[in-house]
Amino acid sequence: MANIRDAATVLIVQKSSDADIEILLQQRHNNMAFLGGAHVFPGGRVDEIDSTPNDGWHPPHDWPQGFDAIHARAACREVFEETGLTITPGALQPWARWLTPSAEPKRFDTRFFLTWMPEGQIPKACEIESTSLTWWTPNAAIQAHEHGDIFLPPPTLANIQYIASGSLEPPSPSIPIILPKVRLGDGMIEAVMPWAADYETFPGDGIPLTLDEAGALRALEHFTFHLPR
Repeated sequence: MANIRDAATVLIVQKSSDADIEILLQQRHNNMAFLGGAHVFPGGRVDEIDSTPNDGWHPPHDWPQGFDAIHARAACREVFEETGLTITPGALQPWARWLTPSAEPKRFDTRFFLTWMPEGQIPKACEIESTSLTWWTPNAAIQAHEHGDIFLPPPTLANIQYIASGSLEPPSPSIPIILPKVRLGDGMIEAVMPWAADYETFPGDGIPLTLDEAGALRALEHFTFHLPR
């Protein structure tokens, strides 16, 4: 599994005036090489600057394996660059870890974090990387994706579907590496999750997981959807 870059992304949530959970999503420019036009959580790749401690912060001892200070610093930096929001590593909750399928030319080992919207701040889209920055309820985002109005990549869609169930605890307490496999068809993507019974029949690199490791995502075995227009 060569040429895989570390990355970090953040699920930023808030409660609406109706007490519904809302999630902040940005739409990437259509001409971007990776996930162009998709609606995603703010985030990006880990850079060398993130390896230089400047805040004296260290992650708690109970953070899952594979999550470290460098990922938290990258998450905070990317959120600031893409939304203007200032968050601290201590406000981040490790959430999930997804690996880009081997069928993709660009691959990332992405650590997902969750945090609440910081009080007194207003997010603003970075025009270089995104065309919009919008609060969505989980159900509204899922419906827009199903109607073809927006495109949610599998990790984004899976995490939003899980939050729609009402939980803000990590889907799997152990936070395993989730490596989907995909088949590309005529304008379609079929993705299979690593705990599905037919996972090994799909081509590409694989890291099988048990249903226990899948946790609350165990019901999400397959995704089939149109590529973004």
